[in-house]
Amino acid sequence: DVGCGFGDLGNWLSDYYPSIEYTGIDINTKLIDIGVQKFKLNLLNRDLFDIDFDSFDLVVSNGIFNAELKHEDQIEYLEKYLNSFFSICRFGFVADFMSNFVDFKQHGAYHTKEEDVLNIIKKFSKRYIIRNDYLDYEYMIYVFKWFMDYTQRIIDYCIKNRVSTTEVADALGKSGVIPKVLPINKGMHRVGKVRCV
Repeated sequence: DVGCGFGDLGNWLSDYYPSIEYTGIDINTKLIDIGVQKFKLNLLNRDLFDIDFDSFDLVVSNGIFNAELKHEDQIEYLEKYLNSFFSICRFGFVADFMSNFVDFKQHGAYHTKEEDVLNIIKKFSKRYIIRNDYLDYEYMIYVFKWFMDYTQRIIDYCIKNRVSTTEVADALGKSGVIPKVLPINKGMHRVGKVRCV
């Protein structure tokens, strides 16, 4: 959770998902200290750019792009952080932005154009979702990494272990089987909905 503040998200997540491993990162030492005392979470006062590649399954960021910068180019700042999110996550990241499609803009707030975000993320992923359906003045972007790497891992595993791939093919949205791997049931059955766990 980049820009975690007190770690409120981590506290909420731990109530609903007690086995989750949550890490919050913030540059404000006072917020981290209070959050650690209050919630007993793994909160770090650390530079995001010192974190190792693939350290977290999912990176979440809420509200860190909403202030207008005075001493740094807004788009360069955005690109630097989104690139970092992508490098430290294993599966993807989620970030929110204030929309520029509003009838009022607060002085000092930054309203990010969707095309600016898309121009950045398309440099490293073709898998993303933009959601504009929860607040009138915000949108979220979900950027996925795992499709790129894990599809090939699944194929390699199936070939190496001679696994029937009917379920895998359906999960990947294919109508047939993966090349060079034959399903046991020869396409006579189709699985239902597939859920990733």
